[in-house]
Amino acid sequence: MSWTSRRAGRSKGDSTTPSEPAVGEQGRAWAFVRGYSRSSGRPSAPTPPWGDSDALLTNLIDLAVPDFSDWCSVDLVGEDRSIRRFAVRERGCQRVHERASDEQCCASSLGLRVPNLAEIVARVAATGDTEAWPLPGEKGLADGVATALRVNGRTFAVVTFAVGDSRPGYGTYEVAAAEQVVANVGYAIEQLLSKRDTREAVRRSQRIASQLHQLIAASINVASLRTENELLARLADSTRGVFDAEIAIVTLEKGALAPLRGVARRNQAPLCERPTDAGAIESFPSSRIGRTSPWSENDWLVAPILERRDSPRGVVAFRRASGSEFGTEDREVLALLAQMAATSLAAAELSRSILNSEARLRVLVDT
Repeated sequence: MSWTSRRAGRSKGDSTTPSEPAVGEQGRAWAFVRGYSRSSGRPSAPTPPWGDSDALLTNLIDLAVPDFSDWCSVDLVGEDRSIRRFAVRERGCQRVHERASDEQCCASSLGLRVPNLAEIVARVAATGDTEAWPLPGEKGLADGVATALRVNGRTFAVVTFAVGDSRPGYGTYEVAAAEQVVANVGYAIEQLLSKRDTREAVRRSQRIASQLHQLIAASINVASLRTENELLARLADSTRGVFDAEIAIVTLEKGALAPLRGVARRNQAPLCERPTDAGAIESFPSSRIGRTSPWSENDWLVAPILERRDSPRGVVAFRRASGSEFGTEDREVLALLAQMAATSLAAAELSRSILNSEARLRVLVDT
């Protein structure tokens, strides 16, 4: 069976529909386009009616089989151009076989109908061109069509429509109808992704605003504290609250009172302890020479408390649930907390030094 390719002639999201033909196979093409329009409200509706891209693709297959095709399959194309089968359906099957394998009846029978389907899908994924076999108008009606579903400028999936020997194939008009419906599904998926990204941006902004508000509150709370023990416990508690963490620590590894460590656990009062105390054996992150910016360590996100530009004197760190990821905002906010800790500890040392000087002066005056 020879294959020839034709370039898709419709742009993404083109919602125009051809005038309704009266009879024949063109009527089948019109019914497919009209069926999609009705199921989606309109192809260019601002709010897609289905909840996610999987539902959109499954709905496309349900619309295609059996009225437009005997088989319909969708192969997803990854950003690395890897291809995996999403779903397939054959006329007569009662449901879509999602994540179908070659052993399933629909996928197996489609493979028999189009033995080199994998090569065709790979070509369409690489070029973005629609392929029909044979080319309509040259060797009669086409037995099948494979067309690229594009999302945000790249091929998101390849959709294949095929018919058996018992029914007429596809003419030029029907190939165009397949391209149009697939393009509109891609446009609907773009809308879903755009809405998802917008919601995520709003949530991220709200989270950052909440963290900054808690940072301001924390700076006010520690401003009146003058001892390292109070500071470390309060800063650890503020860090745990800012990141909604399971546990947070603030350590002091250099200085007259070192080593000290403030620890705040969820649903427990914060405390300050010495790492060498009995019962304080749990392994926590510590500073690293040469590290001046936040880093990940196991399940922890750690930021250095710098005495000078490249001289750490401790760390601020927190841990959420196991396996949680840390975003750019987490690192930036933790760096601010580490700067606050450095300033607060320096102020506490200065305050203690002033008190000691006043005490010595008082003794000298009394003497």
